[in-house]
Amino acid sequence: MDYRCLVLPIKEAEIAAQMNLEYAYRTKKRDGSPKKPNKVWVGYNYVPETKDKAKKQSMVEEQEFVKPFINNWDF
Repeated sequence: MDYRCLVLPIKEAEIAAQMNLEYAYRTKKRDGSPKKPNKVWVGYNYVPETKDKAKKQSMVEEQEFVKPFINNWDF
């Protein structure tokens, strides 16, 4: 598996981090219980299937937000 590092200006990095935390940790699990802290990942060419349309939309919005910073990546 390939891993890549994404470097953003501080202001944009803070916004992207908050976007990620919003859907990754500030939402409840399927059973309604709170999520526990864990690793955070971002799939910049991949959005997993989810029944939560708001969560999926948040993932897409995050990807669109960082897209200008990954223009030199070879996918």
